[in-house]
Amino acid sequence: MKPYRVEICGMEIELSRPSLGMRRLSFDGRTWFENEAKGASLWKIHVVDAKGRRVDLQCDDCRRAEVKCGRDCCELRWLGVINREAGAGPFDVTVTIRPVGNMRLLTAWRMNVNNRTGEWTLWHLLFPLLEGLRPGPSPDRDAVFWPEMWGMRTVGWDNMKQVSGMCGGYGKHSAQFMGFSHSDRTLYFASHDPLLWPKHMVFKPERNMGRRRAEMHFLAHPEGMTEAGNSYKQSYDVVVGELLGDWYDASKTYARWARTQPWVSSPPELSDTRPREDREILLWEQASINAFPSDRVVTVNDLSASEWVRQMKTLRRRLGVRMAVHVYLWHQTPFDTNYPEYFPVKKGFKELAEEIQGADIVMMPYINGKLYDLSANSYDAQAELHAVKCSAERVNPKVRFPWPESYGNGQLLVTMCVATEFWRRK
Repeated sequence: MKPYRVEICGMEIELSRPSLGMRRLSFDGRTWFENEAKGASLWKIHVVDAKGRRVDLQCDDCRRAEVKCGRDCCELRWLGVINREAGAGPFDVTVTIRPVGNMRLLTAWRMNVNNRTGEWTLWHLLFPLLEGLRPGPSPDRDAVFWPEMWGMRTVGWDNMKQVSGMCGGYGKHSAQFMGFSHSDRTLYFASHDPLLWPKHMVFKPERNMGRRRAEMHFLAHPEGMTEAGNSYKQSYDVVVGELLGDWYDASKTYARWARTQPWVSSPPELSDTRPREDREILLWEQASINAFPSDRVVTVNDLSASEWVRQMKTLRRRLGVRMAVHVYLWHQTPFDTNYPEYFPVKKGFKELAEEIQGADIVMMPYINGKLYDLSANSYDAQAELHAVKCSAERVNPKVRFPWPESYGNGQLLVTMCVATEFWRRK
């Protein structure tokens, strides 16, 4: 059966009939993804019911698939998606693909899922699910890059391993984009999501019978997990496209988008508005007070407090740039214990801070601003109400509980919902 061919802004997708699986994805005739004739599903939805049954659904589970394209938009529909053996469904899935402004070879993808069941809840979604990424002309020079910490890059297919992590998570995916480069071109894969909805970003290489290929996808969580009949409407664009250049050019593309967002272009009302050189910090020092239990300041970074202060003043004077100290263990309570009950401070800390600030050095006390110690005196029913909850994968689970974390000191702390007024006033 002759495949569909969809063309938008220099991108061409070849889709199999009747299920609209992706056979090929190209930009200006350069093929990046290629699959067998049946094609690979562009999405996968994971659903569960009250019995704890878990089912994955994809494009070939639909009753009917349709393509509707105009000059500036293509809409793909999968109607009546169902797993008949489990009775999971029906769901209707719609994918739209549009150009990104006037930027050629960049396309914006969105997905909506209409849950027409009264028994199943959407738990997570993989979209876009792009399988069949091919090597370039010189596989040993191909590169994958992602924004872990300061940025990571792996060169050569034989060196590539799976990359997976939460966008915005600690140390993983501090930005919402990654890419794959060969020759002088880069595949740009990014979530342009100004609200940073929870999602994972994945690159998954494999080698089967000597054939190299890889998969890229975002895993998103819908609102209303655990509620039967919840649907999903994607509120942001996932941008897929080709760029001339490498990781640097991909980073600039992401930065251009990021700089238009309110959290970059419109600083908070009480933020520092002085000239940039007067407010930006160019040098950070990490400082730990005492390497032993004590309710007063004795040492800083294993130096006497007075010697450490002298060294900081000398460093500030010699470099002549704005600097700051991120100070740990400034409170009498042990580290990662009794949070957010930080006070009282160690005796002598107030004087130490005044001396450092008097030398025109910023001092920032360390707090873990998301954690509440389950054993803190103030942790009560109200605190638990505002903690982030976990549950089994099922509809209306009987138990929803705060997930405890521990950092090697034998204490259990839970993550709080930082958007609540309760936690912001703590």
